[in-house]
Amino acid sequence: MSRPLDGIVVVDLTNAVAGASALRLLAGLGAEVRKLESPQGGDFMRAFMPTMFGALNRDKRSVAIDVRRPQGVELVRRLVAGSDVFVESMRPGAAERLGFGREQLVAENPRLVYASLSGYGSTGPDRSKRSIDAVIQAESGLGVFQGDVLAQTAAVDLAAGLALAHAIVASVLLRERTGEIEHVEVSLLDTALYLQTAALSSFSVTGVQPDEHFTTPRPLVGTYDTADRPLFIGAFWEKDWPALCEVLGRPDLLVDARYGTAGLRREHQEELRETLAVELRQRPRREWLGLFERHGVIAGELRDYREVFADPQVRAAGSLETFPVGEGGGQMVTAPRPPYRLVGGDGFRAQGPAPALGADTGAVLATLGLRPEEIGALVADGVVASEEEGHT
Repeated sequence: MSRPLDGIVVVDLTNAVAGASALRLLAGLGAEVRKLESPQGGDFMRAFMPTMFGALNRDKRSVAIDVRRPQGVELVRRLVAGSDVFVESMRPGAAERLGFGREQLVAENPRLVYASLSGYGSTGPDRSKRSIDAVIQAESGLGVFQGDVLAQTAAVDLAAGLALAHAIVASVLLRERTGEIEHVEVSLLDTALYLQTAALSSFSVTGVQPDEHFTTPRPLVGTYDTADRPLFIGAFWEKDWPALCEVLGRPDLLVDARYGTAGLRREHQEELRETLAVELRQRPRREWLGLFERHGVIAGELRDYREVFADPQVRAAGSLETFPVGEGGGQMVTAPRPPYRLVGGDGFRAQGPAPALGADTGAVLATLGLRPEEIGALVADGVVASEEEGHT
């Protein structure tokens, strides 16, 4: 089956999660992603987060070139000259110093879409600061909003990857339709702010520092224990109050003067939440969820990962896929598929595992016209690394 980005060649000079996420999506759409890595260990995720590396680098080709060497720089520039897209994740100015700046590469390949991923963007006083997902959470206000910095989620990185992939596809489409070139910039800071659109918009009007209850505390919204496992109730609307009372079998609450309006329920929220907690502990979670569904009240199970993996909906939708990682593919890992599908096809299904470091160096350099003995000399000199067999 043909895929939307078949024939599109992307040179990937990124490390870590955000860039890997974006290029994983493009590879799933059919792009040939040539992942440039240092011959000395490659992308640091290989050792630091091997399962994450395996999940986000499927369907790519690993080309190990030392870009600190003049010969390595020349090889990369030759690869980019024949490519459609170049993606880099260095701090602003670093690519230019290496010879991979936008103007430098576009001068040699006017059809190139140049995409930059950074922590803070290409302008402003923080443009050269080092950044990671957790620091961006802290500095964007997300840490305060969600109650802490969640250092293990990589949610900002992964969201930035979605944004980067989206923008690259749009730019390639524009080029193919009109011949015009629009280059791409994505920052983790912009991404983290975008994730807080509702809260930041509210703050701009009220001046009140928001938290996870920024719309005002709601006693009918939150997590409650049941007779077995916890659930989350999302009774946000006024119409949910009588429905909730009916589900609980407590019509008396509807005529209780303390709870007659949303404002009164907020005023007496502690006692109301305790009343709800007592009632909800009387039945198991699944029984409550069936009642909520029949009465039009939004609710859901509060699941741990074991329950997520076993969830019939996750299984039916094919939301997770299992694949080998590690030397010789000796370890099986289950991870999420890309979060969108091609309806009527299966264009996002990965074709193969993440490549071993340098697995495709020789094959890719051969496309530049280099003979085997020339590639062998580059390997011997340490300019490139080549491992034509196996995957990691």
